[in-house]
Amino acid sequence: MQKGNMRAVLLLGMALLAVVLTPVTTRAQQADEYKKVFNQALEDAKAKQYQKAYDGFLKAAQMAKQANDQDVAQKALRIVAQLDYNFGLRAYRNEQYDKALEHYTKGVEHDPSYPKNYLGKGLALLKLNRIDEGLETLKQALAVSKEAQDRESLQAAEKAIRDHYLYLASSTLARNGGNPNPSDAREAIGYLDELLQIEDVSPDADVYYYYAEALKTLGEYQKSVEMAQKALELHRGSRTDKAKIYFVMGEAYMLMGDKEKAREAFSNALYGSYKAPAEHYLSQLSSSR
Repeated sequence: MQKGNMRAVLLLGMALLAVVLTPVTTRAQQADEYKKVFNQALEDAKAKQYQKAYDGFLKAAQMAKQANDQDVAQKALRIVAQLDYNFGLRAYRNEQYDKALEHYTKGVEHDPSYPKNYLGKGLALLKLNRIDEGLETLKQALAVSKEAQDRESLQAAEKAIRDHYLYLASSTLARNGGNPNPSDAREAIGYLDELLQIEDVSPDADVYYYYAEALKTLGEYQKSVEMAQKALELHRGSRTDKAKIYFVMGEAYMLMGDKEKAREAFSNALYGSYKAPAEHYLSQLSSSR
C-alpha cells in the first residue's frame, strides 16, 4: 500500500475514532448550546462587532428552531431584522440603493412583523425608480406599522407616500414656468385624488394647497378658496410658508371679483418670495376701487 493511501486510511480511522469517542449530546446540553450562542451574539453586538453578532443570531435562531424553542428563535430573528435595517440604512445614506434594498429585503424575510424594513425597502425602490413596487411596499409598511403599533414608522411611511404624490402634483403644476394649462391641472388633481384614496394616509396643508392651485387653473374659484381654507386649517409651518396659501386664495378671490376678500388674503401673503407679487396685486386692487 502506498504511503499516500496509508495516510488516508490512518486519518479516516482517527476520524471514526473521534466520532466514537465524542459524547452524545443531550437535549439539555443542546438547549444550553443555542442559548450560549445567543448570549455570545449579544456580547458581540455590545462590542459593536455587528457582522459577527448577525451571524451568531442567525445561528442561534436555527439551533433554537431545531430545539423547538420558538421564543428564542423569534427573539434572535427580530435582532437580525434590526441589524438588517441598520445595514440597509447605512447603504441608503451612502446612496447604495441596490445594496440597501438587499438588506431591507432580508430583514422582511427574517421578521415580517418588523415594520422599519418595509419602510426602508419602499424608499430604496423609489430611489431605484421602481415606483409601483415602492408604493406597494410603503403601503405594506403602513399595515405592518399599524399592527405593531409603531407610530414612528407609521408616520414615516405615511409621509413618504404623501411626499411622492405631492411631488408629482407640484411638478405638474410647475410646467410652463408655473403657468399650467387645464390639462396639467386635471393631471395634478388626479395624483391628489389617488393619494386621498390610500387608507391610513391623511392629507396635510400642502395637499389642499395644490388642490387650490389646480382648481384655480380650471376656473373653479370658489372650490379653490375652499381648498385654501382647508390648507390654512391644517398648516403648522412658518408664516413664509403660509403665505403661499393666502396668495392662491387671494388670486382666486380676485378672479371671482371679490376685491375686499382678495385684499385681505394678499395682506396675509406679504412674506418671503410672495411679498412682492402680493404687494403688486394690492396696488392693483387699490387703484381699481
